[in-house]
Amino acid sequence: MSLKPEDTTEDALRVLADAVHRERVPGIVEFRLLEHALETATVTPTAENLALAAAAFDALDHDFRQRIIDRAHGLAHAVADQRRTTTKPDPGRPARSPQGQASPLLAALNQGRKR
Repeated sequence: MSLKPEDTTEDALRVLADAVHRERVPGIVEFRLLEHALETATVTPTAENLALAAAAFDALDHDFRQRIIDRAHGLAHAVADQRRTTTKPDPGRPARSPQGQASPLLAALNQGRKR
């Protein structure tokens, strides 16, 4: 199974949206803005929508951003582990070891973590 870059971006946005939803603190408007921006970017992942989601994320307090990043990282690992156990390797490609390169989903999330 091969993922296209669009699939990876969509998966990363879904994981991030799930992490935001789980870490959301009621009464903080920035969380609602971020949830809406991620929802929009997931449906229509244009550069403008992705930039808006990034700006909404950056508007959160550093501690909230770190909690979301940590949650998203854990969720991404769970999704990657599930994919590894439920998909068969492509017969034309050698199987990767679990210690190998990160999945495209984790790579996309890690790119956001470096910001």
